[in-house]
Amino acid sequence: MPRILAIEWSDVEARLVMASGRGGRVTLERAWRLDLRGLPGDGGGAESTIHERLAAALVAERVGKHDALVAVGRASVELRELTLPPAPDDELPDLARFQALREFNNLEDDSPLDFLSLDEDPEQPRRVLAAGMRSELVGEITATCEAVGLKPLRLALRPCAVASLLVRSTGASDAVQLLVDLAAEEVELTILAGRKVTFVRQTRLMADPLVDESAHAALAAEIRRTLAAAQSQSSGRRVESVALSGSGKGHTALAESLSQRLSLPVTAFDPFAGVALGGTLARGLPEAPERFAALVGMLCDEFTDTAPAFDFLHPRQRPAPPSRRNVYVLAGLAAAMIVIAVLVITRLQGNELQATVRRLQSDAKALEKNVPAAIQAEKAAGEVQAWVAAEVNWLEELNWLAEKFPPAQDAALVQLKLNANSGRGEMTLDGLARNVEAVTRLDESLRDEEHRLAGRSKGEGEARGPYGLQFRSSLLFDAPGMRESQASNETPPAGSARRATTRPAATASTRTR
Repeated sequence: MPRILAIEWSDVEARLVMASGRGGRVTLERAWRLDLRGLPGDGGGAESTIHERLAAALVAERVGKHDALVAVGRASVELRELTLPPAPDDELPDLARFQALREFNNLEDDSPLDFLSLDEDPEQPRRVLAAGMRSELVGEITATCEAVGLKPLRLALRPCAVASLLVRSTGASDAVQLLVDLAAEEVELTILAGRKVTFVRQTRLMADPLVDESAHAALAAEIRRTLAAAQSQSSGRRVESVALSGSGKGHTALAESLSQRLSLPVTAFDPFAGVALGGTLARGLPEAPERFAALVGMLCDEFTDTAPAFDFLHPRQRPAPPSRRNVYVLAGLAAAMIVIAVLVITRLQGNELQATVRRLQSDAKALEKNVPAAIQAEKAAGEVQAWVAAEVNWLEELNWLAEKFPPAQDAALVQLKLNANSGRGEMTLDGLARNVEAVTRLDESLRDEEHRLAGRSKGEGEARGPYGLQFRSSLLFDAPGMRESQASNETPPAGSARRATTRPAATASTRTR
């Protein structure tokens, strides 16, 4: 049966659990602690690093080559809840890293970042619990394991591993609960909403609450701070119960004390309950078994193919695009089949295509007799189009004149003659003006790109009242159809000239005072 070693260490000690398993069944064989205080490492003396001392202790214990699961505490990572835009799950890794680089204090581009999704709706803003670790620390942990022949498989967060063991031991629940994990002077407080970890906090106590009742009040105070800090991060849901990792007499007394101080139900659970024990563990559990809870939880997850909440060796990434190799092979086969099919069809349909060509040639000859009639119809259509093009829209022209004509105090129109012939229009204006300047302004306003002043005259003549001058102005312009034809440099259709010569001139005359 394959064996895996789970390990975690601090400045003072290392904890190890050896287990074997197959088919989802886990057997814990050995659990022991190594005192790292004052132990010389490869560098010798007290100046040696914790990693050197750990490597020396593992060599002394003759721990052979094994696959290893490594746990790190809350203090080794930066953990924050992030709010991301609405997005599907496969886009969350990139969004989480982009947001974490902006909000985290010590996260670098090459730092491993993993996260837990706290909600599931891709149409709403996504909340994730993100955790980042310094790449230098990951390198130190990996180097220490490799120095003694350990191959790290996972690098998991300790409180999440204990939370996984709690859910496995007590069963899944939708309730919000607080997990208290005592590890020497350190206490890790974890909020779970159902199976999901939503908040993690670590603190230190001046005394061990399992042996010193005076520390119960301090622990209760830290729990209250945790509940207050996590209240806004659990969608307003309140913690309904507290779970304490461990099952000794000290844990029972501590659970009763916390329950009275917090007014919440507090229960203790045994991390080794429900797990098969073999080897030396079959004869008895190690001292302070609650400190091995994270290692037991990691081993149970690994042998049952349960992914850890955070894994800094294999953080969540955007899914790799599917391999296109099979698509290319199928596309090549399809193309080859199409080519073969085309060749076969071409060969079989050769005679049919020739028959179709002969039939079309016969139809073309039969249709040739309709060509003269089509030409005559096209010619008639051209003449009609030319006749329409020569039509003058007098309503538009009169509206234009009304807009251009000066106000009544400067000029008055006595007579207006309208004439149209061969697509050309003419307006003759007879009127009275106040003075020469008014006539000049009138002439200037009547000139534009489509109208030209063909003739003008002025004199005193029959001028009367406030008007001192009599004037006559002639305007020439083209019909709209003729303007479009000239603008596109098109030659008028055949027959338009003959139509224009036979069409009578349209003349209109009006007098006004």
